[in-house]
Amino acid sequence: MTDTEEWFYAFEGDRVAGVYRFSGAGLVPLPAGGALGGRWDGQNWLPPAPTADDVKEECRRRLMRAFGKTSREDLENAIRDANEEATALLDERLAAIEGAISNGKALGKLPAQKLSRASGLRGAKAIVDAHDQASKALRAMDPIPADFADDKYWPPNPA
Repeated sequence: MTDTEEWFYAFEGDRVAGVYRFSGAGLVPLPAGGALGGRWDGQNWLPPAPTADDVKEECRRRLMRAFGKTSREDLENAIRDANEEATALLDERLAAIEGAISNGKALGKLPAQKLSRASGLRGAKAIVDAHDQASKALRAMDPIPADFADDKYWPPNPA
């Protein structure tokens, strides 16, 4: 198959009944197991090359699993909420520092509960950052490896 070949859909009602391409012999059906965007090497139908979007989706899937989320929206909301909570903790700590400086007093420690939560937020950020770095490294490869979803390219999931 060359980049100039054209593929056509055949419909039955509202479903795709077949995919064909023109050749010297007329219409040739897409081989069984073939996928649009893939290529024929003369003997086998090879799957499409992975794209940057495929890698991003794998990153999201892994983060959803790491954080126990069931949808992309839930993951995005959890990350946004964690960022807002971390910012609020930082703002509170900065206000305490400014107050201690202006009053000439020693700075007290954050309550244990807030220290624990801050530690948890740092851990969550480290997980997101590690997955983002792996995703960026994969997307920078040319070509992106066909086995990009293999664990060898990704950080381990937290226990």
